[in-house]
This record gives sequence, C-alpha cells and structure tokens, in this order.
Amino acid sequence: MRKNEGAGKEIADKRYLTVLTTTFLLLLTSCVGTLTTQNYATYDKNSALFSKYNDVNKINIGLFSMSSDMITDTIQCRLNDQIKVPNGKSSYAEYIRKAFIAEFTRANLYSSSAPLSLSAKINNISLSTFGSATWVISLTIFSSNGRSVTIDETYTFKTTFDANTTCYNAAFYFVYAVQDLIGKALLDPNFILLMK
Repeated sequence: MRKNEGAGKEIADKRYLTVLTTTFLLLLTSCVGTLTTQNYATYDKNSALFSKYNDVNKINIGLFSMSSDMITDTIQCRLNDQIKVPNGKSSYAEYIRKAFIAEFTRANLYSSSAPLSLSAKINNISLSTFGSATWVISLTIFSSNGRSVTIDETYTFKTTFDANTTCYNAAFYFVYAVQDLIGKALLDPNFILLMK
C-alpha cells in the first residue's frame, strides 16, 4: 500500500513540475516582444565634418559584412525584447552601410559607379542594458586603394530598472550610436586616406 502511495506521489510531483515548467516558459515567451530601431537620419554635425573632404573624389560604398558567428538581424535586450532593424534592411550591417550611403550622398560624395569604393566588416555590435546602458559598435573599413581603418564607438544612453523602458530606449538610441560612429570615422585622420 505504501509502495503504491509513493508511486502516486512521485507521479503527482512530476506532473506538478511539468505544469510549473510549462507555465514558466509560457510566461517567459509571452513577455518577449520585438522592437524596431529608427530609420537612419543624416546628422548635421557629420555634414559639417565633410568640409575637410573637398579635395576627394566621389566614392562607391560596397559590401558591409558581419562575422558568421554574429547575430545579424536581431539583438536581444535583457530577456524582454528583441531589437530589429527597420524593414528594407536585412541586417545591422546593411543598416550601417545605408547610413554611410545617406551621409555621403548628403555631402555629394557618393556615386554607385565611382571607381574607388569602401567596404566594411562589423567586428562587434553589442548591447548592454545593465549599469551604464551602451551600444558598442566596432567596424573595419577597407578601401579599394588598399588602406583600412578601424573605428570603435561606445554610445551611452539612459537606462532604468524597467526592462520595457530600457529596451525601448535601446531601440530608439541605436540611430544616434550609428551617427556618432560615422562622425568618429570622419574625424579619424586615416579615414580620408581611404578616399584618395
């Protein structure tokens, strides 16, 4: 009799554990949402930085790639949300490429048929939302003239204890991180050598 009671209790415990685990997973997945970064907008400060690029020719902007071990289209924000780039851009690398094109087009320095071209490899793109919230972006830009330069950007933004607000801020401020990344490139004395 006791043997049967023990077996019954073991089955009940397993069922309880299964229900508890299933409930936890359902709650976890129901909290996960998808946020989208803003479309890129050119930055007046970057436009002003192009003033020292008067003696360079127009350039083409080629492929921007990411390492095969990097997540290319979504970035996790805590356990709460996934952050994606807007429709029409298949990856974070493509988003950054389009941002460069937008800035160079505004400066009248972009041409898809130019013989000189720039390409890039994204070395790192990561998000931290604990403590000091930051976007970290690192890329190496290559010129068809054989030169290259690596640019690193760490953009800090406001965080809170609330995951929803923090992840919304992360999606909202990504465009600013990319604007500053391009600004750093334009300020780097080696960058102009890529265009000569």
